Amino acid sequence: MITHDIEIVFNVADRIVVLRLGQVVYDGPTKGISQANLVHLMAGIAPASGDKQ
Repeated sequence: MITHDIEIVFNVADRIVVLRLGQVVYDGPTKGISQANLVHLMAGIAPASGDKQ
């Protein structure tokens, strides 16, 4: 599946691969990363204070 919908990813996927600028920046189990860190890897920006972890 290819999606930017974080909720779907965490509800459906067992494993996540994140590509940014054509490079793999994360390849691992869904349980191995928080939603905030996933967004950080996808966007290249730090999560805002108070974001769901």
